[in-house]
Amino acid sequence: MNTTITFLKKHWLTLALLGVSLGLVRWVVATQRSPGSMSFVDAQSMDMTTMRAPAGATPVTLAAVKTGSVADERAFPATVAAFGDEDVVARLPGRVQRILVYPGDRVRAGQLLAVLDAPDALAAAAAGSEMALAKAEAARAAELTIGHHRAIEAAAKATVSGAYAGVDRSKAESEAVSIDLSRAKADVETATGSLAERQADLEYADKQLARMQKLYEAGAISLNEFQAARRERDAARGRLASTQGQLSSSRQAALAAERRLQASKNMIQESSAMLRVAQAQEYQATQDVTKVHREAAQGRYEAGAARAQEQQANAVAGFRELRALGDGVVAERSVSPGTAVQIGQVVLRLKSGNALRVQADLPEALSATAHLGVSVRILSEGPAIEARLTSVFPTVDPATRTFRVEALVPTGSSGLKPGMFARLAVPLSEPKNGLVAPLVAVREGEQGKFVWLAQAGADAKTDWTCTMHPSVSKPGPGKCPICGMDLIPRSRGGHIHAHRVPVRVLASNADQALVECDIHAGDQVVSGGGDDLVEGSALRETGKDAGLAEPGQTVPGHEGHTMPMPAEPKATTAPHPHQASQLPGPKVELSATAKGERWVCPMDGYVGDRPGACPKCGMALKRQAA
Repeated sequence: MNTTITFLKKHWLTLALLGVSLGLVRWVVATQRSPGSMSFVDAQSMDMTTMRAPAGATPVTLAAVKTGSVADERAFPATVAAFGDEDVVARLPGRVQRILVYPGDRVRAGQLLAVLDAPDALAAAAAGSEMALAKAEAARAAELTIGHHRAIEAAAKATVSGAYAGVDRSKAESEAVSIDLSRAKADVETATGSLAERQADLEYADKQLARMQKLYEAGAISLNEFQAARRERDAARGRLASTQGQLSSSRQAALAAERRLQASKNMIQESSAMLRVAQAQEYQATQDVTKVHREAAQGRYEAGAARAQEQQANAVAGFRELRALGDGVVAERSVSPGTAVQIGQVVLRLKSGNALRVQADLPEALSATAHLGVSVRILSEGPAIEARLTSVFPTVDPATRTFRVEALVPTGSSGLKPGMFARLAVPLSEPKNGLVAPLVAVREGEQGKFVWLAQAGADAKTDWTCTMHPSVSKPGPGKCPICGMDLIPRSRGGHIHAHRVPVRVLASNADQALVECDIHAGDQVVSGGGDDLVEGSALRETGKDAGLAEPGQTVPGHEGHTMPMPAEPKATTAPHPHQASQLPGPKVELSATAKGERWVCPMDGYVGDRPGACPKCGMALKRQAA
């Protein structure tokens, strides 16, 4: 006790100063701290779980409900691959001289991509070209020799044909002469027979004339009868002489025919000899042509072999130029200019084709549903892509009990690239018609599924709350029961408010749902944000400029708090027939500033000369005496 008294006597001035300082600090904190600030004890005692954005401060995304058709579908993981992969490889050893493309460049079929430096291939191509030229000259000379011998063969054949004609002509003439000889011999025989007959007639006429002469001399006949007998005898002599002439002429004709026949036989022999000579010449010409043909064929073969060697050498030399086989995109450059490469080494890799293959593995239960031509949707970061199944693999993996399907889409569709991950949405039923809402707008609570309908207008209500404790709600001004700050007015009115509407989902896909509920086409539902909405919560559609809020709306304040904006009279429009009537927000009269007053923001300390909202945080300014 004595020690304590001694200590107090010794340090009473220090203790007095410390007490005065503590009192001064308490007075400053209690009376002079900035509006909206709180003590450390107040901050530690705040229940952050009860803080919630006041009505009118909930930013949400709205989407219109529309009529359409939706089919139940299920999305499966899918991979995106190029329609074809092409490895551009070196086909001869050498060094990369140039590379004309870079990854990402689009190339066309036949486009030059890179050039190799291969001197050995160029030398082989030059030697092959010289050999091919020499062999081609030899082949052309052989072709000219063939033409010459063919002309000789043609002449020999013409001679043979003429010889055959001469033989035929000689034989025909011999036959004609033989006929003439036979006819002359027949005439000789006929004339010989006639001569004998005429001689007999003459002998008879001579005997008859002698008898008639005797009778005439005897006076047994008349002179006329005697003269008639004499005339008959003279006629017989004339006929005999004529027959003798005919016989002589026939014999001469037969002799001439025999001579002509002999001449024709000689001609036949000469023609036959000429034919044999011509045939021998033709045979020799044919043999010569055959020989030259063989030589020419050998020359052509050698020339062809030389050309093939030249083409092979040129092709090998052409391997220096690496070209694209088809259209595509350069995906990888494996080497750089100056690098030595070997046969088969990859220089570039291309993703070819004008289409991408989207493949997914589906459960075997969908084998009857997923068939060729079925409409599917490909989902990725971009918009959904409508496509059709172009391939259904015929086997099921026994380990996973899945089968693979594939859909082709144009290259570059919605930013798809080979190697990306996507989802393949497969329909499970036929499309149904009805009211369609975004799938994200359908929420699920304890009482089932529902949507938040954005209704226009509601009864405007104003309460008094604390900027630091929005859960405090008083019907009038006062102090915050938690931190002691002055309460400020808060509007619970606004243009749009949330109304909970139960729904029944009839069908759904990856982004839409066919719903049955008490809403109509054109109504707006909350499709994003608003996880803490309650019935009647005021909404603010995102995308609008918060600094240009309309009169009667609330603008966001510091740390999510909202304060009302002054309202101006304006014409009202008729609300949607299925929404509540729209009521104007609270108005703040912009009266003239009273003398000696100022308007201060309780959060930022902004000082203004008239009532309104703080231009920094949007809170309502409070009136203070100057």
